[in-house]
Amino acid sequence: MKLSRIGLKEEEGILEFREVILLNKVLIVSPVILFIFMPIEIILNGFAVVPLELAFLGVLLFPLLLQKYRLFWAARLYILIASHGFMTVAGILVGKGINNHVAMIPVMLFGIILFKKTRDKLFVFCLSASFYFTLLYFQKHATPVVEINDENRANFSVVFYMLSLFLTFLLGYYFLNINKEYEKIIMAQKDHLIEKNKEITDSINYAKRIQQAKLPDKNEISAFLKESFILFKPKDIVSGDFYFFHKKENFCFIAAADCTGHGVPGALMSMVASEQLNDAVRQHSAVEEILAMVNKGIKISLRQTGSADSTRDGMDIALCKIDLPTRRVSYSAANRPLWFIKKGQTTVEEIKATKKAIGGFTDEEQQFETHQLQFEQGDTIYIFTDGYADQFSGNDVGRNGSSFGQGKKLTTKKFRELLLANQKLSMKEQETVLNKFMDDWKGTSEQVDDILVIGIRF
Repeated sequence: MKLSRIGLKEEEGILEFREVILLNKVLIVSPVILFIFMPIEIILNGFAVVPLELAFLGVLLFPLLLQKYRLFWAARLYILIASHGFMTVAGILVGKGINNHVAMIPVMLFGIILFKKTRDKLFVFCLSASFYFTLLYFQKHATPVVEINDENRANFSVVFYMLSLFLTFLLGYYFLNINKEYEKIIMAQKDHLIEKNKEITDSINYAKRIQQAKLPDKNEISAFLKESFILFKPKDIVSGDFYFFHKKENFCFIAAADCTGHGVPGALMSMVASEQLNDAVRQHSAVEEILAMVNKGIKISLRQTGSADSTRDGMDIALCKIDLPTRRVSYSAANRPLWFIKKGQTTVEEIKATKKAIGGFTDEEQQFETHQLQFEQGDTIYIFTDGYADQFSGNDVGRNGSSFGQGKKLTTKKFRELLLANQKLSMKEQETVLNKFMDDWKGTSEQVDDILVIGIRF
């Protein structure tokens, strides 16, 4: 084990315990510094100070013992008090003129570096200042105990200036050295994160292929519902929203679903819900029975017993059964409305959903209300999730000069107005307009949720 890691466990790194490593290095290097300066002082001032320096060398061994037993804060405080105390006592004994107070400045900086918390740093500053001004006071007012001549005082002054410069150099060298170590650690972590990010992204992209394979073929939908569109814009690579389509003879089931969450969690939930829908439409032809079965199936599949540790995930959905020859629609939903615009009308009418989600806290025997609707040629219906209306604007002004207001939510009101303003367009053209408007509205801001809008014209 390196001496600089005294007191540290093998798994404890430099980032978390850099102050411990720094103090260990200082305690190990300090005797070397003393032995470097000792011959210089002997040459300049004789052997008078050697016993004092050897005593200070012994003082340095105790904090190493504190470090070994992981008393890190005590070791820092001890070395700080010992260093200041040594210089203060030496200065008081000899008197003014040796300028040993200059060495207190790098020691104070060293102490501030050793402590992490602002409170502790302030304490270090106050402690250092108290020793500093105590030394200056006694050097000015007290009679020196050790008498030395002016030449030796000048020599001591040179030594302490050299010591201050040397300590300052060591602090600078430490920071350069530690920054290089940090750079190595950060670069290694960066490379690791890049590799992990690639693995995760590749995995999610493959999951996207699986999810897209489970979604209905848009060509099959447009072949049956010739005047229709599906605007589908996932927030992330995979989506918690999904659309559903199932054809039976001259009628079909179509749904817009919004599962809890988005991204990977939402996508997993959507796979479960999609499978439950497929099973339900094979067994039932009434939309309310389909949703009741899906609700029960999801609760069983996710073991939603109502206990504290069971999942709360669920789904909002608008499900329609469309009989094309008669233009009759059966609609049942959980928290998602159906909008329709009669041909030639200037209002969007709404059929409200049952205010209960599929799965989650909903009772297993929950029933979902059914609405029987009759439409005429040229009428249009829309089912959708909440992502379009909930998107925030990233621009103040749109490309066509319209005022958006940066940071504002689109809202269902503006969504309605947008649909009404484009009623003369074909359904494919409406999809293009809605898509471009959303891109313009969103601008540089982040997409907040998955977006799904389905439009059908009779």
